Amino acid sequence: MKGPESNEQEWSARIEAAGPGPYDVDWASDILDRLEGRGPVMSVGQREVGVRFNVWAPDVRAAAVEALNVFDEVLPDLRPVEVEVIAVEEQERQLQESNVPDLLGVAEIADALGVSKQRVSELAAQESFPVPIARLRSGPVWQRSALARFMSSWNRRPGRRPAGHT
Repeated sequence: MKGPESNEQEWSARIEAAGPGPYDVDWASDILDRLEGRGPVMSVGQREVGVRFNVWAPDVRAAAVEALNVFDEVLPDLRPVEVEVIAVEEQERQLQESNVPDLLGVAEIADALGVSKQRVSELAAQESFPVPIARLRSGPVWQRSALARFMSSWNRRPGRRPAGHT
């Protein structure tokens, strides 16, 4: 395994592959041992394998080549079907970001539109209103991104504003 040189950075390579199989946990454990020192992780199916490990290279193209070379050395019977290479620094930044979608209930939509919760329920019954991603006992919830177009194009008709809004 190469180590970092002054002009190299660490890259995380993810390779999805297919092969004759079947693959099991013992087989995967042996592969992980062979990739020791590269921060490896694996997933296995009957005839498919996903593996992620780190390589050192000066740029993304060289990192992809190095990752495929390591893969071919460790897993010569498998055929890569997808390769992704990302700088470890970028991967760590992405892992710090929340992957939970921004959710809104009836009360949050009412606040955003400046209407009552009852009016939101009326709007939600319209065909042009997005479908909620879930219906909980407390009521429906929507992903903010699904509501964005509706909220930006909604033409509020004059009427009473709910209490607390000016």
